[in-house]
Amino acid sequence: MVTLTGCVAAAPAQPSASTSEPRVSVALVQNRSDAPVRRLQLRVTNESAEELRIRTATLESTALAAPAVWEKGTTVPAGATRDLPVQFPGASCADGEPQTVVRMEVETAAGPATVEVPPADPNERMPLLTETDCFAQDVAAAGRVSLAGLRVGDPSEPAKLEVRVESAGGDTDLRVDSMESTVLFNPLDASGAPSASGEVGLELRGGDAEATALVPIVPNRCDPHALAEDKVGTLFVFAAEVEGGRSGELRLQASPELRADLYEYFTRACGL
Repeated sequence: MVTLTGCVAAAPAQPSASTSEPRVSVALVQNRSDAPVRRLQLRVTNESAEELRIRTATLESTALAAPAVWEKGTTVPAGATRDLPVQFPGASCADGEPQTVVRMEVETAAGPATVEVPPADPNERMPLLTETDCFAQDVAAAGRVSLAGLRVGDPSEPAKLEVRVESAGGDTDLRVDSMESTVLFNPLDASGAPSASGEVGLELRGGDAEATALVPIVPNRCDPHALAEDKVGTLFVFAAEVEGGRSGELRLQASPELRADLYEYFTRACGL
């Protein structure tokens, strides 16, 4: 059920379907192209008997650092669904069970109204985004982890991705343990074979200024279409641990310069 507030034209003594309260459901989803840019979709389904004009939609949650707002305006026919993209605003990292609602300013045949809907989250995208964000804050308190460059020799040999951590000035230990494969690149395992996960072994101890590790990588597949259509092939995911047993994922996107170097290596190594 939805909560309806605001000013709505008075209903006749025997209301018809055209003046009934809007019935709306909302789900939080993330498409493949949303992940690299930290975006969510508010998937709105109009379950009313008439079309619904949505002027604005706002995702509010105690788990978020700020509301996520969509305000472009759209019309959703009866029974239809629309995806409304909002930027993930960062996590609040507040304690307690999150309280989340989507608030929409709408127009119906009866007039303007405010609709509030607790959204479904079938794939648990909000917990994933907030947990990743809060862990990144823990890591940042210890040091700054970055993709520092790519070392390439003979293109028939693995390239080496340089991962660097610079101390934040404290005395907290930080480890970057492993790196996952991407759609374009595989790390190598201990035997030197391409793998879904490869060891990084980067450790910053309290008092160290910085530390660096070189991770050997090779093309995941030599498919020119994968390169031409790439969106997430240079987004690298690392497993890390902060002193005290806190562990999680770090997601690092290559800079434009590093992305160009990675694409060039992929092209030469694959003979494209």
